[in-house]
Amino acid sequence: MRCLKSFVVISILVSGCRVESGNSPSPDIVANSETIELIATSQILPPEKIVRASIAPKPGFMASLGHILLLSGTGTVYSSNTGFGTITKVAKGEFTDILGLNFGDGPSIFLTLDKSGLIKAFAENNEEGFDPINISAEDLNADAFCQSETTPENQLQLLSSGTLRKLNIDLKSKLLEFTTISETKVDEVIRCFENDKGHVFGSNNNGHFQPLGNEDQTFPGNITQISTIGEALNILQDVDGNLYAQTADRNAPIHIKAGFSIPGVDRADWTLSTNSPMGNTFMGGLTLIANSKDNRIAMISNDYIRKTIAGKDDVTRNDSPSD
Repeated sequence: MRCLKSFVVISILVSGCRVESGNSPSPDIVANSETIELIATSQILPPEKIVRASIAPKPGFMASLGHILLLSGTGTVYSSNTGFGTITKVAKGEFTDILGLNFGDGPSIFLTLDKSGLIKAFAENNEEGFDPINISAEDLNADAFCQSETTPENQLQLLSSGTLRKLNIDLKSKLLEFTTISETKVDEVIRCFENDKGHVFGSNNNGHFQPLGNEDQTFPGNITQISTIGEALNILQDVDGNLYAQTADRNAPIHIKAGFSIPGVDRADWTLSTNSPMGNTFMGGLTLIANSKDNRIAMISNDYIRKTIAGKDDVTRNDSPSD
């Protein structure tokens, strides 16, 4: 069965639509526009090196207290936010992946994954910490979570034994119930990512990203991470940690320069964007960029990114906060 086409990528809409890994080589990204300079809005200073991040947002006036969840190289989970910016250790273990969930006005919840594929859930308590909660599901294990730019309220996607699984989530008191909605076979995909339009990207053993479900759509061969900031704007990261703004047919290098009190970013270890409102200057979402030389993580307002790049490239886009 053929997958249905969309503007940038193919949405995984039908169970059983097979996805090829696309091992054929594609050209590396080539800069064809002048460098865009950005300044970090603020920064996070965790106590150790962070290898993964995820978001558990909060609605309305609580948006600035939405959790920025950070997973260290030792498997410990920390939490921060854009309101106070403090770092709190919230779960200790040998975790390999993390996923923040969204339950509106209720307590924030996140999932962890260990090397055996075991999923654990943690819910926010009244003491600025998190407690373990139970999970109900049949044969639920995972290789990796699909990070989501706008955290869905009742669904998630994950990779499990060569299958992309879409799950419904039902929160009952202190119990999470998972029900499989669809399963899609994928080849050689080890990590996945979902943008706010529901389109899914995957990366293979070489770390190269491409949309799942569209064999005709490819990304440059040296791209290892992608973040969508809007309808017509992607932030791409190459194998050397360089960043590019991709708008239509333009690839502009991005330089995160030093501001008055915040250092710049020389090379990125990883990037993560969310289009969920995160309060204050981050109501249009934020982008996290981990500096490769230290444990520092730059936080940049997505509205600022959109406006700066739109001014440079004369690209029109909607800068209003995401719903």
